[in-house]
Amino acid sequence: MKRLFLPSHALSFFKSPKASINPLMLSVLRSLLGQRRMYRRMSGGKIAVIIKLLLFSMASCRARSVPIRVLLKTVSPSSSSLCKAHTYTSESEEGFITQTHIGSAVKAKSNETFADVMVSNGNLYVFSPTTYTKKVRGKSFTITGKDNHLYLEGKPYTGSITFLLTENNTLQIINTLDLEDYIYSVIPLESFQSWPTEMHKVQAVVSRTYALHHIFNARKRNKSYDIQNRNFHQTYDGHHSFHHIRDAVDATKNLIISHTDNKPILAMFDGCCGGIVPAYMKDLDFKKAPYLARKKRCTHCKNYSLYRWSCDIPLADVEHRLRRHSALKKNMATIGILKDVCILEKDKAGVIHRVHIKGSRKNFICSGKKLRDSMKGKMWSQSFSLRKHGSTLRISGNGFGHQTGLCQRGAYALHKNNGWDFKKILHFYYPGTQFSFLKRRNSRKA
Repeated sequence: MKRLFLPSHALSFFKSPKASINPLMLSVLRSLLGQRRMYRRMSGGKIAVIIKLLLFSMASCRARSVPIRVLLKTVSPSSSSLCKAHTYTSESEEGFITQTHIGSAVKAKSNETFADVMVSNGNLYVFSPTTYTKKVRGKSFTITGKDNHLYLEGKPYTGSITFLLTENNTLQIINTLDLEDYIYSVIPLESFQSWPTEMHKVQAVVSRTYALHHIFNARKRNKSYDIQNRNFHQTYDGHHSFHHIRDAVDATKNLIISHTDNKPILAMFDGCCGGIVPAYMKDLDFKKAPYLARKKRCTHCKNYSLYRWSCDIPLADVEHRLRRHSALKKNMATIGILKDVCILEKDKAGVIHRVHIKGSRKNFICSGKKLRDSMKGKMWSQSFSLRKHGSTLRISGNGFGHQTGLCQRGAYALHKNNGWDFKKILHFYYPGTQFSFLKRRNSRKA
């Protein structure tokens, strides 16, 4: 086991006022207090050493937190929400604190349970809807509930909400919260809250590692946020009430997956790998991410319904979907009537990279990803075959997702059927990796 060194420019840490004492030190203290004769016979030096050990134990066990900035929403200048006055309503039972940015001087305090943020004429305004005396104007505001909880547009969040108008007048709404609270919120959306605790541990370590990887990259690029709240990164929808998931988050607190460079890996994961071998995939840069080049085939997800799938779609429906895709509209306007779709290129893993779109007037080449994106709800991965039957296109494929990294259905089967714990599961899906604990200073092997 290693301790991960996190440079100060990449992450900020805040010490928790709460601290726990090592059980061994606690037992020593009880012995001293309970046996006065033993205490009297001890020299001042010995007592000083024990006190130092107690203080060291408390400091080493003190919790550290890592803040993460989650982009909740982006509103472009051309959006109707910014072309006219638009208001975002927040709510907190204990009232609000408003700052120009996190860590700055407080601009306004309010005991009101509601606060509005209004976008109008290229500026932000923060005010109480009942008393306008708290109105503040600027380009960026951070609102924090006095109890560290607040609602935005009816959704519950912890931490703070930042409203930021960028240089091109794009509005960014960002939730800054503790990383562990973020992981707790993500798990039931990226996994299943009804799954056993061991599977929640798997997802907690993976999601924490994935988030930290993006935090590192975002801070290096000086971005205003670290991660997005959609499945392009990880799905996040604020706080929830599945309290049993907290056990898995606490049991793996600060634990991440790292590689030889001792940095958090890009811990990709999907629903079902479909039995492909990721090491044979063409588009992945395995020099940067050798831990994603798994050579052992996973068939543990074979009982899942999307391990193998197929569907028949009328060509007219396929054409309609292709025409609606924003990146394909221009090409589709020139082909006439869709006649066929054929595979042009696939890699050794079975992932499709290029397809041929054939029309009555013209043909063009499309990427496998764009075809899959246009067939949402029909195609579940980029590993598929195509066959035309009259006016119908049969699509057969395997797997659900990008088929890289952790296979969630395979991991579930390995725990349920083979009794694997979360560490053994993660070593299988991310070969050549190790586990590390977050720590501000230095790194060492356990």
